[in-house]
Amino acid sequence: FDQASGGTLILSDVERLPLWAQVRLLEQLDRGSQPQGRITVEPPRIIATTSADLKPLVDQGAFVAELYFRLNVLNMRVPPLRQRIDDIRSLASFFLGEQQRGATHPAPHSLTDEAWQALCKYHWPGNVAELANVIERASLES
Repeated sequence: FDQASGGTLILSDVERLPLWAQVRLLEQLDRGSQPQGRITVEPPRIIATTSADLKPLVDQGAFVAELYFRLNVLNMRVPPLRQRIDDIRSLASFFLGEQQRGATHPAPHSLTDEAWQALCKYHWPGNVAELANVIERASLES
């Protein structure tokens, strides 16, 4: 926590934190600014991500209610990739470009129409990270 002083700390998949870690995180958040010698350690800005609805977890006792309210100040919902079919082409093109820039071998410049159709029909349970992985793998295998 101290290493992120004054910066931003991203907590990915916060719903996976065990209860003891949630309590410890809440304690850290409650500490606020702490003087350390002549320097004041500022708490980091927290960005927590989740793919779960935390409210039912709070109701079930699987997520600490006070932590939920501390983290849920500004809620930004990003729909899953399967609900953003129009984004698939631009994201895949971006990832293709990234592969071309970092390639040690010739990488494809575009995908076939059949490949685009397959990408758009797929359900994408892993969302954008899965799409990036598929494009990287396809690029390496081409």
